[in-house]
Amino acid sequence: ISLLAAAADSIKADFGRIESAVAAREFAEVAESAHRLKGTSASIRSERLDELCAALQRAASGSSPAVSVALLAELRAAVEGLSADVKKHSQALATLGPIV
Repeated sequence: ISLLAAAADSIKADFGRIESAVAAREFAEVAESAHRLKGTSASIRSERLDELCAALQRAASGSSPAVSVALLAELRAAVEGLSADVKKHSQALATLGPIV
């Protein structure tokens, strides 16, 4: 589970960079962070997060880059949901004790 927790931490960090870049209107950074987040989401097989990152990457890389409030809110909800799931599953596994 530690690998999953590490992936969740990476996802939260990338999302933080995305929010900062959107606020600064640094769309190249938004696209780069979305691409990195998309890779991490693929490694943990989160299809919804992968889809949202792809949409964000397209929006930030277009000829008129822009990121909608709705898309950013959907991505935030997906990241928060993933974090909550990882925490819940980590706690459940901890109650089982060491796995041999």
